[in-house]
Amino acid sequence: MKLWVKTIKGEKITTSVLYDVPGAYEPKKLLEYLTDICFSLDIPRPIIIDKHIKEMRNFNHTIFKESDFVESVDFDKLWIEVAISKNKKSDNFYSNL
Repeated sequence: MKLWVKTIKGEKITTSVLYDVPGAYEPKKLLEYLTDICFSLDIPRPIIIDKHIKEMRNFNHTIFKESDFVESVDFDKLWIEVAISKNKKSDNFYSNL
């Protein structure tokens, strides 16, 4: 399972990376995934609220706005989306809910 992570400034994607989720994807581990992602991108970690977890669970993506960060960032949004592989049965996101 992979997460597609994008930073967006205005209407332009400024960073785009795929993050390999260790083991099976679990929406409740969003904090753990986000900590690894932000460390590797050298950006501050945003504050996670229930809205973000619910969006990941219900819509397979969530958006962190600039206001979700305590520290200043040089982008407007941090977009995280579940990248579902159609080739591997073990990567089926819906089977892990």
